[in-house]
Amino acid sequence: MIKYEIHFDENKIKTDGYYTPEHLYYVLDTIMNEVHFKKTGNGTYMENGTEDEIETAITVLIFTLFSEDWFVRYADKWLSYEDGEVEDVLAIQRKVALRNE
Repeated sequence: MIKYEIHFDENKIKTDGYYTPEHLYYVLDTIMNEVHFKKTGNGTYMENGTEDEIETAITVLIFTLFSEDWFVRYADKWLSYEDGEVEDVLAIQRKVALRNE
């Protein structure tokens, strides 16, 4: 079972004034729901689909979120919990992006 914890830097969002934290969490909730992750709390999501759906969903999710300027700019935490292990998805994807520059 995969669980994600995703949070934004709310102070940065408020300081920039383009969005509200509530709006970005609403957009995130919508995206997560579309890719078979059920909201379990503010910024926390649990897989909610078949094994094949979830495999595809993870790829789509990473591509979708990291192609959004608002996500790259304001996300400050994305942890993945699976089989007792914790992975920092945000840190991994940022390292990949730096290597590709």
